[in-house]
Amino acid sequence: MKLSEDQIDYLKEIINIGIGRSANTLNKIVKNKVTLKAPILQIITFQEFNSKLGPSTDNLLSIVSMDFVGELSGKVELVFPSPSAVKIVDILTNKVYNDLEMDQLRSSTLNEVGNIVLNSLIGTLGNLLKIRFRFSIPRFKECTISDVARVNCSSDYFIYAETHFLVNSINIDGRFTLFLEPQSHEHFIELLNKSMNF
Repeated sequence: MKLSEDQIDYLKEIINIGIGRSANTLNKIVKNKVTLKAPILQIITFQEFNSKLGPSTDNLLSIVSMDFVGELSGKVELVFPSPSAVKIVDILTNKVYNDLEMDQLRSSTLNEVGNIVLNSLIGTLGNLLKIRFRFSIPRFKECTISDVARVNCSSDYFIYAETHFLVNSINIDGRFTLFLEPQSHEHFIELLNKSMNF
């Protein structure tokens, strides 16, 4: 899937709007002020994705994913390297916990954050492209980069946005990925072009 610079800039605007909405929602439900920085957006391959997340494909990731179907079909994911996942749970919960409680808190907290961010992003995309989606329930998982590649191998390219969560001025690394099924690529570009003309 190839996008022009204008198409990428427009898609970045859509994601910026979605990120702004999700940050506003997060600020209403957590005690700490949460700011999401404007993302760096690229169309990349899995090999490039691997290099962005670290030198080892065995690095552990914390991922919240949500499938969608409709005029476009695919999956959106919010990806945190494991140290960032621990950091954001620690900051947002302000709790002292043991290892078992940490596992439970990581799952529930990141699922809640991912639900807000992913729904805002894909909802904004649908609104501006004037299409409707049906969403799955967000799912939290821990896996490696290799696992991500195996699960999403149906598409050679995907949309990658690198952003940062600022919680009380503490920087937390996060990535947003959009995988479109191959049969949706051409229609997605058509919808982008149609929306850009308004």
